[in-house]
Amino acid sequence: MDTGLKNKVAVITGGTSGIGASMALEYAKEGVKVVVCGRNKDKLEGFINSAKEQGYEIDGKICDVSNEQAVKKFADDVAESYGGIDIWINNAGIVKLCSLMKLKMEDWKAILQTNLTAVFVSSRIAAEYMIKRGGGNIVNISSFTALIASANNGAYSVSKAGVITLTKVLAAELAPYNIRVNAIIPGYIRTDMGNIDIDTKAEQIIKPISLKRFGTPQDIAAGAIFLTSDCASYITGEALVISGGKFIVQNAMDPWSWER
Repeated sequence: MDTGLKNKVAVITGGTSGIGASMALEYAKEGVKVVVCGRNKDKLEGFINSAKEQGYEIDGKICDVSNEQAVKKFADDVAESYGGIDIWINNAGIVKLCSLMKLKMEDWKAILQTNLTAVFVSSRIAAEYMIKRGGGNIVNISSFTALIASANNGAYSVSKAGVITLTKVLAAELAPYNIRVNAIIPGYIRTDMGNIDIDTKAEQIIKPISLKRFGTPQDIAAGAIFLTSDCASYITGEALVISGGKFIVQNAMDPWSWER
């Protein structure tokens, strides 16, 4: 099936590892011109070299998405180098495991700035280029904690819940410009961030997951490819849950014990 993605220009923030890196590689396989950004120079160069060894030319730049001026310069550089921007994926995020009562105000501000405000700022900047292009796609990476909040990770939950509402509003306001905006809600995914819980309490957290496995970055990348492809041309303002059926029933493990 032709996704209509070949020769498009895609930007992925937080694209040097985990979900972001996987998305970058999957887009490259589709013939997309991919540019990623990250804050760590060594991780950025390491990923670009790794991609090259796999046969994919992926561009990358240092950019802190919490800095509006840095994002604007990054977008300007991408548009100048590649002629425009067709796809922008807001994937960068930070987490701080701490109860809300003990969370430092500077940590609260940093999480909201990176996980929510930066999505708002980056989307507006990207949309300006997409309007010139006659359309485009924005995908925002949220979290299952936006649906069912996580104690000891409250600020992250709040920021990711905000991403879902922001997605809906942007989708409505950008629809007249042929720009679709959607979100992805990952469940437990085997990344550096996800493995913090998976490695310490896997037996506990897998119980509500109907498919009885943890997700991979490739699972999320496949969702992004779909949402930005021609196959999803009538989908906007939606939040696609990719969680292996987490909490679709109260007793997800029971069917595994039934006689078949």
